[in-house]
Amino acid sequence: MKWFYLDQSLFTDMIADALVKAGMSVRTSDKYEDSNSLQSKLELFEPDVILTSGWNNAHTESNFKTIRNYCNNSGALYVHWSFEDPLHTETWSKFIVNTGKPDYMFTHDYDSVEMYHRIGIPSSYLPFACHPDWQKTHIPLEEFSSDISLIATYKPWIDTEESYRIKSLKKLLHPLIENGFEVNVWGPGWIEHRNQLSFEIPKKCLRGPIDYKDISKVYSSSKIVLGIQNADGLLTQRTYESLACGSFLLTTDSPAVHRHFTVGEHLLTSMNPEDTVQLANYYLKHNKKRRAISSKGKSYVREHHTYVHRIEEMVKKINPYLKSKKLNSRSIVKNPVPVDQMNSQQQTNKFILSERRPKRIIIKKDMITENFKMKSAKLTLTLPNSPVARNPVIHCHFLLNELSDNMIIQGYIPQLSSRIMTLKAETSSNNEYYFDITELIKQMIESSNTNFGICLQPSVKTFTPQINLN
Repeated sequence: MKWFYLDQSLFTDMIADALVKAGMSVRTSDKYEDSNSLQSKLELFEPDVILTSGWNNAHTESNFKTIRNYCNNSGALYVHWSFEDPLHTETWSKFIVNTGKPDYMFTHDYDSVEMYHRIGIPSSYLPFACHPDWQKTHIPLEEFSSDISLIATYKPWIDTEESYRIKSLKKLLHPLIENGFEVNVWGPGWIEHRNQLSFEIPKKCLRGPIDYKDISKVYSSSKIVLGIQNADGLLTQRTYESLACGSFLLTTDSPAVHRHFTVGEHLLTSMNPEDTVQLANYYLKHNKKRRAISSKGKSYVREHHTYVHRIEEMVKKINPYLKSKKLNSRSIVKNPVPVDQMNSQQQTNKFILSERRPKRIIIKKDMITENFKMKSAKLTLTLPNSPVARNPVIHCHFLLNELSDNMIIQGYIPQLSSRIMTLKAETSSNNEYYFDITELIKQMIESSNTNFGICLQPSVKTFTPQINLN
């Protein structure tokens, strides 16, 4: 199978190499690719699949239109792998869907797949990965060494105080600095914008931008690596890359982490600032335990999460569509819904999770957008990989007093009705359990004068929830 990869980013070589290792014939774009040279390359190479990913300078309107015209005339398949959902769905994903009209969308955000299905584009979840030739263990170097390191970019115009990313920083980075741990922060934006953060990072912690080729050296020279996340449904690129380098990774607890890794075996997660301090203290003192986890994490990610694995999954998903399009020589997207409806009829994770036991999931009425026409409501509980954490049920109550979000998070005891119902999981997959809460949400909305929301109390102590309203 012949693939043309249009890209001008650090992914160009990694993904192109993975395509070759997966048995594909590959051509890539030049550093400065205009629509005329792109058209010539496509006509000469005659690819079966054209792949774009992320968002970079090669992704111009004229290049997207060139790809679309070529695919319509040749029967080739245009595939885009989105690295921008959900943060930049409005500004970038809509643009590429409207301009390039991909035949198949892959997205690194688990919660965005349904959005593409809803507008008529075949889509699958495909997370980031590692490339073992690029991300590998080095001999620790003094210039990069630290007890704890964070590599990240800080953009205050994107990373607002209410963003998931900043909340992740407050769980991981802030408590460690506040408690005097040795922490190095690498990456652009921190030095020039440090005064825009709501907490102070000492100048001695800020190491500035770092060349991509040196990132693995930082990972190899740090006892603990912090992994901030951007959303519940995705894992960042650096999650996989740090593990591939043999790092001991401490990251935010989320459904995405539990979907791919076993906490305590491959990596560690923190639920709150207190967790972060306790875990850092413990594992800095217990070198053998820390190295055992980092070793297992490295082996696991290299065995299951490389870009070759992702390409193989991609080929498996698109093959039926490629065959169909070759027969019909036209776009396989049928009856597309207007692109403006992307994200317009879905609300995800509209809940608050109390941090103290017993952990409660609270859905307040004011979290549901007015006039939102709900068809279904699903709750997913991701449990730890433990033989005792199985077959959970959900005890459901109305919330009878009005509480602020902070009061709920801090564990303030709510006033609850008697039990409305107890829900059992409809289906399960590995350590994920799926509950239909449609009728419960409808009851909450319809009984408008008698409650302030609903409280869901799982029968298990440790879980990560995810709610989707459609």
